[in-house]
Amino acid sequence: SLELEQLFSGDVSDTSDETLSNALVFGSAGSGKTTVFLKMLMHLWCTGRLWRDDIDLVLALELREAEVQAASSLAELLEVKLGCHGMEKDELLRLSRYFRTNPSRLCL
Repeated sequence: SLELEQLFSGDVSDTSDETLSNALVFGSAGSGKTTVFLKMLMHLWCTGRLWRDDIDLVLALELREAEVQAASSLAELLEVKLGCHGMEKDELLRLSRYFRTNPSRLCL
């Protein structure tokens, strides 16, 4: 078995020293596999244990949310997800421009 950090760090060797290229998570439908996995990824990023030098912002998007579905631009999506944290409109637009020119720095 592997620790979650190993899946994304490049250190995915098993005990036989063979490099793994795939991971499979087992569980019944609706058991929370995706939710737990995504929350763990976000926690690892927030605590500096994963992607800290590569990603500037991680956003969890609930595609069922009407506000997320209605967003027609990255700026609107950032406003939906970050606007509640007191960011001004011009800050959101600057952030949106930054991520449009540096898309690899944003994890959605």
